[in-house]
Amino acid sequence: LKELEEQSGEFQPSVLRASPFTGIVNIEEGCLDACAFCSTHLVKGRLHSFSESFIVDQVQRLVSDGCKEIQLTGQDCGCYGFDTDTNLSELVQKILVHVPGDYKLRLGMGNPRHVLTYQDSLLDCFADERVYKFIHIPVQSGSERILKAMNRRHTTRDYANLAEAFRTRFEKFTLSTDMIVGYPGETDEDFRATMDLLRETRPTVCNITRFVPRPNTVAFGMNATSMVSDTEKHRRSAELAQAFQKIALQNNQKWVGTECDVVTEKCGHRSGTTIARNEAYSPVALQGDYEPGKKIRVRITGAEPFALIAEPL
Repeated sequence: LKELEEQSGEFQPSVLRASPFTGIVNIEEGCLDACAFCSTHLVKGRLHSFSESFIVDQVQRLVSDGCKEIQLTGQDCGCYGFDTDTNLSELVQKILVHVPGDYKLRLGMGNPRHVLTYQDSLLDCFADERVYKFIHIPVQSGSERILKAMNRRHTTRDYANLAEAFRTRFEKFTLSTDMIVGYPGETDEDFRATMDLLRETRPTVCNITRFVPRPNTVAFGMNATSMVSDTEKHRRSAELAQAFQKIALQNNQKWVGTECDVVTEKCGHRSGTTIARNEAYSPVALQGDYEPGKKIRVRITGAEPFALIAEPL
């Protein structure tokens, strides 16, 4: 990496190894947003996309070194390349063309308003079996009023339309999102709108956060009278989590009875089990101890809200 940096004469992205079989390539720094609750734009600054050639080269090196999973990461992968006249889908296509091999790409988080601009070409990327059918699109709220207060610059329909596009194109696809409850000024009606959006879009992964003000952000300085009480935040997050877990279980139950290839990742929390990932990046629990990076054909025999249960064939 140091040698390549010296040759190019410019700063290059970090390349990490989460394990001998998982490589992490940072494709960009910063973002193009200024969300009222977030400090990313304060800490990381404006978007800086790293060169496609360097990223492709690093993916090639990791795959040649035995990596079975490559994670493309950044503060907002959705706006990758907007400063260099390209985008995430074009980067992924270049990787797929120039890096042959038996590996999987996992794409990092992308804000809805950016992903919408190249939605169709990104959908084409997911048709390649080397790309996990998994996308992380944070919506944060189902209330248009709260989204505006957050300065999110997308609408609930932007997110819902993306969710529908992926669901229509691929029968089994993992939609991941983020939702914040208790944002300053959030009424019960606003929260109900978030519940309705959850039920409409049916994500399999949902990161639920109770709002906490971050120093130096716009939201930190909001009037104390607009703050939602901690008791109400806990009540809303519990209700949202309960509804989400029901949806996640129903989504996972669609896999039961099917056969698929999985790649082992790590030891499970339960003794004598191994966690693997299927084509949609869903965690799959197997009985037995398997070394990481091993491809196994399995039958899905059961489902839980946060994992599938399988037996090897």
